[in-house]
Formats: sequence, C-alpha cells, structure tokens
Amino acid sequence: MNDHLKTERALKNNLRSLYTVIIALCDAEVKNQVKGLPNYKEWDKKLDSMSILKEIKKIVGSNNQHAKYNKARVLMNLMDIRHVRKFT
Repeated sequence: MNDHLKTERALKNNLRSLYTVIIALCDAEVKNQVKGLPNYKEWDKKLDSMSILKEIKKIVGSNNQHAKYNKARVLMNLMDIRHVRKFT
C-alpha cells in the first residue's frame, strides 16, 4: 500500500511539473488566451496537460503568419528552462 501512495504522489508531482512547463513555455499573449478559455479552471484543477496542449495548438496554429515566430519562441523558452535547471 505504501508503494502505491508513493507512486501516486510521484505521478501527481510529475503531472504538476509537466503542466507548469507547458504553461511556462507560452508567451504572455497565449497564456492570457488559454486562461480566458471557459474550461481553463477545470483543466488547471485537474492538471490536464493534454487539453491545455490542444488549445495552445489551436491558438498558435490559428495565426499562420506567426507560425515560425511561435515555434522559435517555444524553443527559446525551452532552452531557457533547460539552462536554468542545469545551473541551479
């Protein structure tokens, strides 16, 4: 039983970390659009990364003229997170 609780706690922590990284990779405009969605509070409470990712893809993909910029921005944010994690 104790192993089950440890596994469940680890899963919850991993889901929280994934959710946090996904949100952190968004720029302020995308974050505001995601937080303005009707189901955001439910996804946030459940740490529903897949639903958040689907909506981010819709938001970012709907603006094709900025697709290259958006992809570059996500990569830059990811490198920043890796850099901070490496040196902390």
